[in-house]
Formats: sequence, structure tokens, C-alpha cells
Amino acid sequence: MKKPIQRYWFSGVLLFGILGFIPYSGFAQNQSDSIIQNRKVPRINQKTKLFIDKIQKDTSVYFGLGYCVIGNDYAKASKKAKEQALGNLTEKIKVRVKSDIKQNIMRTAETKKSKETEIIRENLNENTRTYTDLVLQEVNYQTYENYPDSGYIAIAAWLKKSNYRKQVNDALRTKKIAVITALENGNNEFSKQHYLQAVTDWIQAKNTMRRLFNNIPLHENLGKNGKFVDVGSWIDGKIASFFNGISFQNVDENINYDAKGHLNKPITVAVRYNDNIGEEHPVINLPLKVNFADGKEDVVPGLSTGNYGVAKFTVPGINAQNKITAIYVTVDSSRISNLGAYPIVLPSIKIRIKKLRTLAFAVTFRNGGQYLIPTDAKNKVQSTILNQGLAIEPVSVRSSTISNDILQRIEKLHPDYFLFVFVDSRGASTVGGYKNIFMSTCSATISLYEFPLGNMVGVKQISGDQGYGASKSGAVWDAFNKLTSKIIHGTDEMLGEIK
Repeated sequence: MKKPIQRYWFSGVLLFGILGFIPYSGFAQNQSDSIIQNRKVPRINQKTKLFIDKIQKDTSVYFGLGYCVIGNDYAKASKKAKEQALGNLTEKIKVRVKSDIKQNIMRTAETKKSKETEIIRENLNENTRTYTDLVLQEVNYQTYENYPDSGYIAIAAWLKKSNYRKQVNDALRTKKIAVITALENGNNEFSKQHYLQAVTDWIQAKNTMRRLFNNIPLHENLGKNGKFVDVGSWIDGKIASFFNGISFQNVDENINYDAKGHLNKPITVAVRYNDNIGEEHPVINLPLKVNFADGKEDVVPGLSTGNYGVAKFTVPGINAQNKITAIYVTVDSSRISNLGAYPIVLPSIKIRIKKLRTLAFAVTFRNGGQYLIPTDAKNKVQSTILNQGLAIEPVSVRSSTISNDILQRIEKLHPDYFLFVFVDSRGASTVGGYKNIFMSTCSATISLYEFPLGNMVGVKQISGDQGYGASKSGAVWDAFNKLTSKIIHGTDEMLGEIK
């Protein structure tokens, strides 16, 4: 009876041992996992906390911090923490950069007087981003685990303020110096009366300012009187004031052109600058542009004033059909770099040139069946015309009458009038039965035509004296020569009617 009891007791103990082993084994596994987890993420590192607290208070650096729960992806948590740290640092840098730009370039105290425009704000933000990105190239990073709590990763980002000053403040000062240097060069040239070079330097200063500061207004104490002014506006005012002080003078107004459009002498223009005390100074090397009133083309390309502020030039292509031609002389802004971008009124002068009244003329002598051009009489008629202050256009007419074809040919010369002197010989005959003595008689007709219509506006008949000679030819020319003085007198009277 004892053996069965012992067997059952042993079996029960064995079963209890088996069943009791299962929960013990699970507890041990859980305990093992907890040990492993604690090994990956130990408790907070107090040294790290003290270091971060210290660097956050360090006034020699700009500091940013980012952190994230590690979880199951260490790389992802590290990236997120770094982005947070950089973002935190970036915001601090942006605030500082914007403040330094306003202080060093815009002069905050001055800009408060006027509301910033949207464009200035956009340009300020753009410059802030540019300098911030430049500074962030020298950021230092450090990674810490179990901060600010167990299971976290933290990344610190910092930048030495000395590096910032080098990248931003020094750069701003260097750029500002470049602008002010160009501006002061212009001021020096202006004081030497090198006005065109001064304007060029001022424009260069403003272009440099736009390029370096992206149109942010630069303020500087230009007068050394403690008062800061907007440099761009100051340059605009100086350029406008200079060109407003320029005057043009037509030195010789006694200029005309003939029927071919040729000037009787060059046009002379003097350019002067009237300073703020009323004194005039020559403006040398100033590029000029010459235009007709009805066109934009520069008819004298490359024209500039010389050493005394004087430009001499002739004008080609004058339309001789016009009795008056107007030309304009002004500053050629296209030959001064970027001057066209400035809303200024350029000085100019209008020069009115009168056409000389031009007289086409012909002297024709019909001797028998021949039409001759008597040189001596022609020259005397020409001198008479010139003495009346008229321009001349000699023409050749071998006819006793003026046809429409002849008038059309003369019209192409653009005269105002046409004077036709026609001398006719009646031949020669013997006198008193002497075979070696001849007599001849000549008469003349002086006709005046007005253009462009070609209408006859005057006619004068001149009777001649008798001429004698040992030959028929001699008698004819003697009569012609005696008539010449009457022809000249009649021509002078005819011209008196058109003065």
C-alpha cells in the first residue's frame, strides 16, 4: 500500500515542477530584455547637461539645440535633431544679420523716419538670407545621447561670433567702402571741373551699391556733419543738379545753307556749367547728339565738346527745299554709362538755320544762229548777284525762251529764283557804202522766275546802242559790250525787287 502512494507523490511533485517552470522562465526573459534596453539607453548624462547649459550661456558663440526620441530609427532621429538645431541657430543668426544690415547700411535711426516699403523689406530679407547662408557654412555640430532625457538624441549647433563678424560685419564694411570710394572719387573729379568723369564715378557708385546690397538704401555721413543721408538719393540729386546747371550757346548765329544744303560755315556750340555761386565753367568731353527736328537719328555721330567746352560741326543732309531747318543739340545719354536710367531732363538747344536765298541764273547771247555763253558778262552778272547777299547756281541755257523742261531742270537745283539774261544780236551791215565798216545793234531781255512754281514774276527790256567794227563780228561784240553796263544795271534793279 505504501508504494502506490509514493509513486503518486513523486508524480505530483514532478508535475508541479514542470508547471512552475513556465512562468519563471518568462519572467527571466522579460528581465533580460529590460537589462538589454537599459544598456542601450542609460540614465541621463549629467556631464552633457552641464556642458549644454554652459555653452548656452556662452556669449562668444551663437547656439542652437535640437533633440528627438531615438525610437527604432537612430539615423532618422539624428537627422531630425540636426534640422532642429540648425533651424534654431538660423533664426538667431537671421535676427542678428538683419540688425547689422540695418545698423551698418540702412542706419536704423534714419529709416524710422519713413515707413519701409515692401520692396525694401523684400530686399532686406533677401540680403539677410544671403549672409545667413554664408555664415552657416562654418557651423560646428556635436551629438549627445540621453539628453534631455533617457532615450533621446540631442545635437548642438554653434558658431563663434568672431567668425560671424568676419563673414558679415567685415563684409558689409568692405562693400560699403567700395561704394563710398567710388562716390568720393566722383566728388574729387567734380571739384577739378572734370564733370563727365564725376558723373561716371557717381553712377558707378550707385551701380555698385545696387549690386552689393540688392537695392537696400545705404545711409552714410557724407557731409561729415553727423547727419546720415540716403546715398542713392544723394547721387540722384547731384546728377540732376549738374545737368540742370548746364547751358548751351550757339556761338555764331550767322549761319546759312545754300541750294545744295551746304552750310556756309561750321556750327559752333559752347557748353557751360553754372555752379552754385553763379560762375560758369566749360564742360569738356561731353558727348553730344545732333538731330533734325523731324527725326531721331544722330546726324553727327561721335560728337563731343573739346578742351574749352566747345563743339564745332557741320550738318550733312539738310533738305534744301526747306527755307528754314531746325536742329537740336543735346547730351548723348547713350554714351554715358547707365545715364538713361536716371529720370532727368537733359539740356538742349534748338538752332534755326536759314537757307540763303538762292538765285539760279543764265546769260545767253544769240549771235546769228549760235547761242553763246559770254564769260565776261556772265561773271559781271554773278558778281552783282553775290553783292546782293544771294547764293548762286549758274546754269546753261541755249535757247531764247524758257520752256517747262528748262524750268523743271532748274527746279532740281532748289533755287528760290531764276534770272535769265538773253541778249540778241540783229546782225551787222556795212555803213555808208564802206565795205570795211560795219554796224550792229544788240538788245537784251531780263526775266525773273520764282520757285517752286516757276512763275515769271518780272521782266525788263533793255535796248542797246549801236556797235561798229571792221568786221561783222567786231561790230556785233562792240554792240554787246556797250550793252553790258545796261544789263548789269537792269539786273541790279530786278534783284532789288526780291530783297
